[in-house]
Amino acid sequence: MILDALTRVDHDQHKRIFKRFYRVPGRIAVRIKGTGIGLFLVQAIARQHSGDVTAQSPGPNHGSTITLTLPLANPAQSPT
Repeated sequence: MILDALTRVDHDQHKRIFKRFYRVPGRIAVRIKGTGIGLFLVQAIARQHSGDVTAQSPGPNHGSTITLTLPLANPAQSPT
């Protein structure tokens, strides 16, 4: 789980931030370098491993929580 108290991501953008090259609009985005591909890659890799990644926020100006969920490995199915 990643908590970000500085970057404000509005609730209506929580699904958009996982799109390739999407950057949250606003003054903060201008000061922060990036291409907008990071969360897209996190989601793609998580899904390849039967996992998921979600974004939540308690409200405006309270930051965001990004949660990465991956299944536990089953040792019986691991290659030897």
